[in-house]
Amino acid sequence: MVAEKRSLPTDLLESVILFQTDIKYRRSLMDIN
Repeated sequence: MVAEKRSLPTDLLESVILFQTDIKYRRSLMDIN
């Protein structure tokens, strides 16, 4: 039952994590420059 609940929002969670990491990566680049 838990696996069924987790399978649905994983794509959303991964996209959010990727989005946040992308922002942090861009901010770090801006800080260096």
